[in-house]
Amino acid sequence: MRCEALYSRCGVFVLGFSSVLTGLNFIVTVHKLRAPGLTWMKLPLFVWAIYATAIIQVLATPVLAITLLLLAVERTLGIGIFDPGPRGRSRGSRARGDAGRSCAAGAGGSGAARAPQQPPDALR
Repeated sequence: MRCEALYSRCGVFVLGFSSVLTGLNFIVTVHKLRAPGLTWMKLPLFVWAIYATAIIQVLATPVLAITLLLLAVERTLGIGIFDPGPRGRSRGSRARGDAGRSCAAGAGGSGAARAPQQPPDALR
């Protein structure tokens, strides 16, 4: 693995950890440092916005980090986590011999477009 790729991946993980910790910091700050008598319904809209953003940040960042880790494992070990089959093709399409055709040609293989279907009599 090249050194630049390793540094960039490590940087992304550090950024992810700092993002989660920042979100936790905002959540704890809103919970613990409210003025006495300031209920949740009396909080300003800005505090609610920061609180909601922090919750989304804490919940979404680990998912992105795990996806990045799985992608790195897939590329390093050559296993198909995100690929449906070897080289991104399903095994059935190679067995049928239509792996090189586009999706518009259909799985049937002739490549001819189908005639448009007529609506049922009730809709005419």
